[in-house]
Amino acid sequence: MQSGTLASAPEGFETPDISEELMAERPTLNTLRLRAALSMNELAVQAHVSASTIMEIERGAQPHMATMRKIAAVLGVRPQDIAWPRDPFGKLDQAEEPQE
Repeated sequence: MQSGTLASAPEGFETPDISEELMAERPTLNTLRLRAALSMNELAVQAHVSASTIMEIERGAQPHMATMRKIAAVLGVRPQDIAWPRDPFGKLDQAEEPQE
C-alpha cells in the first residue's frame, strides 16, 4: 500500500451499493486525512496545493473543483466521496432521489 492512500477492499470482495442515506454521511476531509495518517502539510505536498489551502478547507472554505480532484486522488477516493464545505455533491445526491 502506498503511503498516504486508503486501503481498498481485498481482491474478490465486492463493496455493497452505497445508499443515499450513507452518502449523506460522507467523511470530511479532516477525517480522511487523519485516517490516512497525513499531516496537513504532507497532504498538501502530495496534492500539489498549499498547506494553507488544506487548512482553509478544513475550516470551511469551499475548494475549487480541481483542488478537490487533487486531494481526493491522494486520499484514494473520488471527490464526491468527501463531505466538502458547502458541498457541491450534496446537491447531486438530492437531484438523484426518485420522485414519487
